[in-house]
Amino acid sequence: DAMRLFQAFIKRMTKGATGWPRALIEKHAKTRSRKCLNDWLDIRLIAKRTAVVSQLIYYPFIVLSLMIVARMRIFDNWDFPPPLLLIWGLSTGYAFVSAIMLSQAAEEARWAAIRSLTDIKFKLLQERGTGWEEEAQQVDLTIQEIESERGGAFADWRQHPVLKATLLPSGGIGLVTLLEYLF
Repeated sequence: DAMRLFQAFIKRMTKGATGWPRALIEKHAKTRSRKCLNDWLDIRLIAKRTAVVSQLIYYPFIVLSLMIVARMRIFDNWDFPPPLLLIWGLSTGYAFVSAIMLSQAAEEARWAAIRSLTDIKFKLLQERGTGWEEEAQQVDLTIQEIESERGGAFADWRQHPVLKATLLPSGGIGLVTLLEYLF
């Protein structure tokens, strides 16, 4: 639920300019161009919040692992009826798809910010007013920083919590199967 809500939040945030508080804008305006701040702050917010929200993916997989382990023969002679497997599969699939959709929404926000900053740079190059070279350089640096962001939903697939959470039940099943074999 949290992933789907934050995905909707990201989509709304990318539809227009975010109204950041003036104090925050003033704080960061000392280190970068004001023209870059809106997109840069958007991506930073997405990275930091999705780092927290993405960690929630572990909980469904922990519960699934416990339900699988609880039904093993070592504890009782329960079987795995097809409807139960279907429900587990659908629950796992929904959690997995929600995490993937959150990552896609974050990537769409990243590319929207890059497009916006590219448009800003293009306008700077056309106008060539006072200080345009320094401002264009700051826009380039902001684009590079946004492209290199690897926090939260922007994480590499090998470091993404979804992969780790997906491996959690399979590791638990292997352990319990080994225990059954030994006993």
